[in-house]
Amino acid sequence: MAEHQAQVSPRPRTMGSYSRPSVDNVQSPILHPTLPNNDYEIKPETISMLQSAVQFNGMMSEDAHAHVKSFYEFTDGIELNGVPQEAIRWTSWF
Repeated sequence: MAEHQAQVSPRPRTMGSYSRPSVDNVQSPILHPTLPNNDYEIKPETISMLQSAVQFNGMMSEDAHAHVKSFYEFTDGIELNGVPQEAIRWTSWF
């Protein structure tokens, strides 16, 4: 029985299966910024202020560009222990 299982070949692929993208070994295109040190903390009060100051709900009446501009203006005012702005924005956004 074990010999029979070792001889089974994989299923043949159809032409259509070659045109569909494979999700095996896919890496995220988003690169996390490298930090000079790991001893920083974004305080809960800062996150709360960020959520109330630059809230975006995706409504038709809202301007997504204005939302991103407000987010950048808010995060530009945060300075943490030599941490790059990109890292602050990354951790604040997600």
